[in-house]
Amino acid sequence: MELLEELLQHIPLRSLSLINAKLLGDGNLTIEGFKQPRFRFQHSYADRGWCHFCYESLHSFIPVNPPRYKRNIDPRVNAGFSETLYVQSRTSPVLTLLKNSWYAGKKKIIPLQLLEQTLNPESLAWWYQDDGHLVWENGSPRKIILSTDNFTREENLGLIKILRELLHLEFSLDGQNRLCLYDQPQILYFLFLVQDYIHPSMARKLPPYSQITSPIKLQQKRTTIYLPFQLTKPTKEIREILFKFNPETFITNWYRYLYKSHLTLTAFKYSHQVTLNKMERNKIFKTQSRTGLRMSEIITILFSQRKEACPKDKPLKDRINEEVVELPVAAGSPALT
Repeated sequence: MELLEELLQHIPLRSLSLINAKLLGDGNLTIEGFKQPRFRFQHSYADRGWCHFCYESLHSFIPVNPPRYKRNIDPRVNAGFSETLYVQSRTSPVLTLLKNSWYAGKKKIIPLQLLEQTLNPESLAWWYQDDGHLVWENGSPRKIILSTDNFTREENLGLIKILRELLHLEFSLDGQNRLCLYDQPQILYFLFLVQDYIHPSMARKLPPYSQITSPIKLQQKRTTIYLPFQLTKPTKEIREILFKFNPETFITNWYRYLYKSHLTLTAFKYSHQVTLNKMERNKIFKTQSRTGLRMSEIITILFSQRKEACPKDKPLKDRINEEVVELPVAAGSPALT
């Protein structure tokens, strides 16, 4: 019998996915001699809300005891001690099955096939709340880090493959063997996926949207927009599509379906000097701040959605496809306007 099928005889798929997320993060299975394994996780006392929430979410499916307070001598902190809450389970058949897939002896390993079958936005959010970190600098998200340095490079490459195939997120490994996400639209898409599952006590894991600063100067009326095709009257044509442009509708559609269809990179080879009024610039800024897209990308998508803006001899989508090239995604690549 396949491992997943055997596990599902003891526990629902949703609960299994959350336990796997805890094992990716702050959870572990205690293994003492020939005793049956017990599931355990702990959090700082400051994160007690998250600890209690995890217990409440799992205790109906695995025999975990309520959180218990522990004071630890710790000379690294000014107080000389740290405070934690820990949760530990009793034994259970499902934990024995998980031990056989998550551990080689006493060493934790990653059961990639099992994660491929159970990882979803909710379990990603649990993993992120345990071991994730959002780097936010100068009004913009810079990267998301998932602390996976205790796993092997090969295991982490397997995690990267799963995240790419299941959730359309292109992580890479940094010098500390951690999973990092650098692309701004992907960072915001990641946060969109997890935001409904972030516990209030872990709100620091979400971005301070109110502090986002504009990547363009709102008072700057004249700007350069790069497109994969050439316009004959750029200011007139671009202002026409911006006149009917509804940022909220665009943002909703971006997260529903446009993001997944926008993964192929486009060569923006034609520059256009355009003049935009304040309302038009504000529309673009709002869309940029919520999607991470550059102004040129937003305008390109808007043109691709409006077939009547294409020349009669060749549809715009065909002109765009002619210019599509496969380019590597790299941190620190030069920004487009």
